[in-house]
Amino acid sequence: MPLWNVDRERLKLAVEGDNDGLRVPLPFHDRAQFLRFVADLEHTLLWEGITDAEVVQIGPGTDGWSGNAERFMDYMKNGGTENGWFKYGAWKPGSDTDFVIFSDQALVQAMQVMEKNPQIDRKYRLFMNGEAPTSANEKSGRPGFANAPLGAKLLELALRWNAEIYGSPNPEAGGFDFKLNADIDLTLLSKALTVYRGPDAALREQGRKG
Repeated sequence: MPLWNVDRERLKLAVEGDNDGLRVPLPFHDRAQFLRFVADLEHTLLWEGITDAEVVQIGPGTDGWSGNAERFMDYMKNGGTENGWFKYGAWKPGSDTDFVIFSDQALVQAMQVMEKNPQIDRKYRLFMNGEAPTSANEKSGRPGFANAPLGAKLLELALRWNAEIYGSPNPEAGGFDFKLNADIDLTLLSKALTVYRGPDAALREQGRKG
C-alpha cells in the first residue's frame, strides 16, 4: 500500500473508514471538512429537484493510487516500471478530484439542454461539460452538462471547493470535476466510493431492475 504524500493513519481513514465506517477521501483534510462538502453537494442537488442521485468519487483520492489501466499502460509504454508506477500513480495533494453522478432526473434535465447535439464521451459514457463558442459571432458553443441548471450549479460548487482545497478556483490539475453518467452503469466503476445517495436513489434502482 503506497504511503507517499500521506501518512498511514490518513490513508487508513480513506480506505477502511472511521469507527463508524465513514471513508474520508484524501483530498479532504478531515472528516468535518468532508461532511461539509457532502452537505453542500446535497443542498445543490435538492435545490435543483434532484432526489434520485448517487454520487461517486473515482480516482486516486479514494484509496491512494490511480486504478486507471489506460494511464498505467501509457506510463509503461513510455519506459516506466511497475515499481515506479506505485510512486507515479500515487495520490498527490494536487491530484484532481473526480465525481460521477447517476441520476435519471438529472439525465432528463441535461437532455433538455442537449437534445439536438448531446456531448457524450462514448468511451467513458459521460456527458462532457460543453464547448465555448468558436467565433465572436456565435452566441454559444456546443452545449454540455455545464449548460444544464444542475451542471451550472455544480460548476459553482466545484469552484468554491477548489479554492478551499487547492487554494485556487482553477487549480492546474483541474480540481473538483462533476460528470453526469449517460447510461447508469456502475460496472466499470468498481473502485468508486459513494459519497452521497439521495432520498429516492433506491427507487431509481428498483425502477431499472423492474
